[in-house]
Amino acid sequence: MSITSNMSMYSLTLQPAGAITHAIVGNFVASRPKEQQVVLAQGERLSLLTIDKDTDQVRTILT
Repeated sequence: MSITSNMSMYSLTLQPAGAITHAIVGNFVASRPKEQQVVLAQGERLSLLTIDKDTDQVRTILT
């Protein structure tokens, strides 16, 4: 007689990927035609960033 298990294991990381694998510079927001944005690929995540001209800091538009 054999015993079979119905248990399944699922592994999930709590932190997103940190290494940037690809980066593209361009104009991706139609409402801001004179600003350049950066698209970053980190694992399965894409992020759209821009430079805030008032503070000279990089700001994330969306992820």
